[in-house]
Amino acid sequence: MLSIILLSYYSKGRIAEAYRKVSAVMDKEGITFEFIVVDDGSEDDSYAMALELEKSHPNVRAYQLSRNYTSNYAVFAGLSLCSGKCATFIPDDEQLPYAKLVEMYMIWEAG
Repeated sequence: MLSIILLSYYSKGRIAEAYRKVSAVMDKEGITFEFIVVDDGSEDDSYAMALELEKSHPNVRAYQLSRNYTSNYAVFAGLSLCSGKCATFIPDDEQLPYAKLVEMYMIWEAG
């Protein structure tokens, strides 16, 4: 299983769309994945949105840091919580093409 950690900071309007797009790419390739949202102390409704997503999708887990610790700590938190044999993190701004996740996973899987 691939663990995908979404680094969230004031991401309320982007979390569901990121999940939808990641899920479409992973499902197309047949890759089992978990989607972990680590909210880095946002003061908007990002965490609430992540919790709603968690309720509707069994492969989503939502966590919130007690304050903004910066992305390095959010990465560490996500890696501490994930259960996949392979893990990666993505920013909430959709700058990383999700097809790259598949490419990287396939390279990892090949050894």
